[in-house]
Amino acid sequence: MKYFTVVMMSAVLASALWASPTIDGVVDSNEGWLSLGQSQYQDGGGAGANLNEFFYYPDSAREYLFLAFKTNNTASWDVSYGIGLDVDKVTGSGYFQGDNDAWGRKLSFDNLPALEWEFYWWWSGADGAVTSFNSCQWTGSGWNYTSYGTYAYTGDATTGLQALEYKVAFSDLGITEVPRYVLLNLWIAGGDGSSAVDVIPFDPTVWNNDPNEWNDADTLGANTAIGVLEGPAIGSRVVIRPVLNGLRVSADHPVTVTLYRANGQKVLERSVNGFLNLADLERGVYLYRVKGSYETGKVMVIH
Repeated sequence: MKYFTVVMMSAVLASALWASPTIDGVVDSNEGWLSLGQSQYQDGGGAGANLNEFFYYPDSAREYLFLAFKTNNTASWDVSYGIGLDVDKVTGSGYFQGDNDAWGRKLSFDNLPALEWEFYWWWSGADGAVTSFNSCQWTGSGWNYTSYGTYAYTGDATTGLQALEYKVAFSDLGITEVPRYVLLNLWIAGGDGSSAVDVIPFDPTVWNNDPNEWNDADTLGANTAIGVLEGPAIGSRVVIRPVLNGLRVSADHPVTVTLYRANGQKVLERSVNGFLNLADLERGVYLYRVKGSYETGKVMVIH
């Protein structure tokens, strides 16, 4: 619990020490941006579809949602960048099942998050620019398309999109009582009928070694939680650390831990409430997903 308190305080201090970031397409940590995690996919979906890191800024006034991301792109492709937002965290209350999301991508969600909003940008490879943007609200049976908020980006027709910053008022999103925390996803997809090829946080349904990854259908079950004011709302209450020939998992509440090899192959799934040793694992890098704590990550087993 001490770690959780420190994380929350550090985010409050970040918000107090810096004025809100300038939306200029340059994600500067000196402006108080905080990381939501990095992509776990080596090379992402390729040279022009390669996420790096997802960010947010905790607005002490609770007036705006600030989000940003960086890429590792080295080429300029026609791709779409999407962010999913679950405000109320109520299972099934937003978009979560369907053949097509707001922009016709083959994305659905595993109950939580159930999205009230999707934010989409289209990057034109030839133009080296964002040429379309929508803030898309789920109505219960379809989508309402607007262009709320302001954004800025850096990139060109040689290296593709490099970074994007976005700021939108909670009032524009119809949020009159700002919640303590919200759930988020970030992904890259292609055009109509495509699916995700890179996503933050890691989700095993998106695996770029599959040659059909651009055109399959993905159901995202992982998400990341942010505190609108005070920083990470969940904190790191689940700890996974290497021990000899395995891993030790500790959790202060019931969770389910799923372990994958670096190639996406599922290794095991275990329920944890307290401590659990995962022994006799092969040496190497593993990816994990924690249901019940909104966490994903990477860990190495040593012998």
